[in-house]
Amino acid sequence: MLRVQMVSGSELCALDADVLASSELSDIRSLKRHLVSLCGASRFRQRLFCDRFDLEDDMMLKVPMDLQLVLLPFCSSSDKDIDILVAAASLGDVEIVEKLLQRPQDPDGHNGDFDSPLHLAAENGHAEVVQLLLEAEASVDLLAWQGEPPLCLASRRGHVDIVRLLLEGSAETDGHDAFVTPLWAACEEGRLEVARLLLEAEADPNLPNDSGATPLDQAIQGGHLEIRCLLLEAGAQEAPSSPQEVRRTPPAA
Repeated sequence: MLRVQMVSGSELCALDADVLASSELSDIRSLKRHLVSLCGASRFRQRLFCDRFDLEDDMMLKVPMDLQLVLLPFCSSSDKDIDILVAAASLGDVEIVEKLLQRPQDPDGHNGDFDSPLHLAAENGHAEVVQLLLEAEASVDLLAWQGEPPLCLASRRGHVDIVRLLLEGSAETDGHDAFVTPLWAACEEGRLEVARLLLEAEADPNLPNDSGATPLDQAIQGGHLEIRCLLLEAGAQEAPSSPQEVRRTPPAA
């Protein structure tokens, strides 16, 4: 039996060999992921000890095994630490991002431009880094300096895989604090597959930007006919046509 106890001595879980095999729990990393729902902390904040030894994530599990779980708070991070994480996320450097999150460092720290690691990873198309940051429980709806959340930035760039990851991470499709919605941004740039994903996630096809322009307005303005059809099928409403002027017959003299 593999047992995991909290520092208080209370048992968090007990798994026999059959359960380990059937649940694909093979190493400490996979066990930490399994424990997230039980302890309420991401794997980056978990430390598992056996006989007072801190176990590495790639160590293989075995039975019997008695483990103790310690939950760590985020470490104190300097501006330099935050800048390094933001830069690594922007460049898609998975190794450095993983290392910094293991400190554990707060994934929501932002640089002087109010860009968080998730903003820049999403905007630049680094899906593996986005996955790590979501696993570290980064906030999916933070606004960057330009007033757009990560989902909006990924939608604008057409990063379908990242849009899907953010939606699976419960990103808000119709955030009212943003200047534009993700669907609006996708329609502006002609991102058909992104628009389809967002509509499947029940994004509002009629929600305008802060200037009153709707996603349909942007699709029409950009000549994105497939997106226009997609929006109309989803219930987007076209603006009413201007009434034709009535030509008046001048009165007889």
